[in-house]
Amino acid sequence: MPGPVRYWEDLELGRVYPIGVHDFSEEAIVAFARRFDPQAFHIDRAAAEASMFGGIIASGWHICSAMMRLLVDNFGNPETSMGGAGLHDIRWHLPVRPGDRLTASVKIVEKKPLSSRADVGLVFKNYEAFNQRGELAMTMQGREFIRRKPAGAGESEMAEAVKGIDHAVVVVNDIDQAERAWTRLGFALQPRGFHTRLGTANHLMIFGDNYFELLGVVEPNEFNAERRSMLKNKGEGLANAALRSDGADIAHRAWTEAGLQPDAVLDFDREVEISGRKERAAFRTVRLGTQRAKLLGYFVCEHRTPQFVYRPEWAKHPNGVTALAGAVVIAEDPFLDEDYVTRVFGAASVKRADGDLLVESGGTPIRFMTRARFEARHPGVTPGRVGDHPALLRFAVADPMATAALLSANGLGYARPADGRIIVSAKDATGVCVEFVKG
Repeated sequence: MPGPVRYWEDLELGRVYPIGVHDFSEEAIVAFARRFDPQAFHIDRAAAEASMFGGIIASGWHICSAMMRLLVDNFGNPETSMGGAGLHDIRWHLPVRPGDRLTASVKIVEKKPLSSRADVGLVFKNYEAFNQRGELAMTMQGREFIRRKPAGAGESEMAEAVKGIDHAVVVVNDIDQAERAWTRLGFALQPRGFHTRLGTANHLMIFGDNYFELLGVVEPNEFNAERRSMLKNKGEGLANAALRSDGADIAHRAWTEAGLQPDAVLDFDREVEISGRKERAAFRTVRLGTQRAKLLGYFVCEHRTPQFVYRPEWAKHPNGVTALAGAVVIAEDPFLDEDYVTRVFGAASVKRADGDLLVESGGTPIRFMTRARFEARHPGVTPGRVGDHPALLRFAVADPMATAALLSANGLGYARPADGRIIVSAKDATGVCVEFVKG
């Protein structure tokens, strides 16, 4: 599947674009090397163990080829990618061994128009690939010809600006109590992180390509005033859907054109520990501080360092959860925010269905329904608040019955409708109902 359509004008100087992950098995390492780089330490286990590397390692050309595949699959697009103009300064900083997973990105470091062709520009890129321990394994520099934006392009920019839920944010009164509650629900929480600029602390629950965040205020300041107001006036619970995007600047431009008056792009980071090393996970967000939705908050979150967030070893949960799969909002008038969410997500992602308002974007639907519809759909559970509010988060699990057994072992009650869903009331999950579905 190709990457999004990005013209030369859309590529931002200094921006880092994630391009995905690649796993290296011994079988693949040996097969590649037998065809293209048949040195003993790539193809012969005994010889490799006797070499300076102490075991089989991937050919550097295998690593470069894997990076090229990620670039084609997740960054380049046939409509705009016109071909490469060369690679240089290729460096393999660490051996890549069987079982390693590399997370790769490209950074745009220079752009030049072409005097010979007005419809094509030249882009200079720096590549980086980190292994599963957060260690830099490979770097290289490259140049690529990119098509320039024709007149009238950009009508589909909203599709690049918002691509479903990146993560859901539950704001809590007591971050310690919240950690205990969600551990009891069977989630593997990451160690507490601190947002130095925002004055908040969090715990993440990482899945394959999205995650869930518990957020508490630890240092009151101007950036968390809205969070504190919510806790005081409404109580803890689901507050925001952070949306995935091809870039904070793209989202800011699209939302500005939609009349949403977004706040300026905000850069911040937090400390994470990976294999005993301290790293900084960096983000860029766009918030809608002037015009707000009435029922659920939205902001865009761009990951500058995805290798420090989406880590396979963090995506293993005792309850079997594999993904955040959607959300439900209770509203006396489910269509109260219809115009707003249409401007946030784009008209193609919003529709009316069975008396509900349904937002379908990126495989994580958000459904707005009346309380009566909620109670009929989720029998035996109690929402966290009276009145309109974001009421439920849905998670995909491999085996709902195994999840139910874990909840029972941890002393938690749940409802189990005839279709096999497992639903936990909001009182046991910091103000939000939790639904486990097979998926």
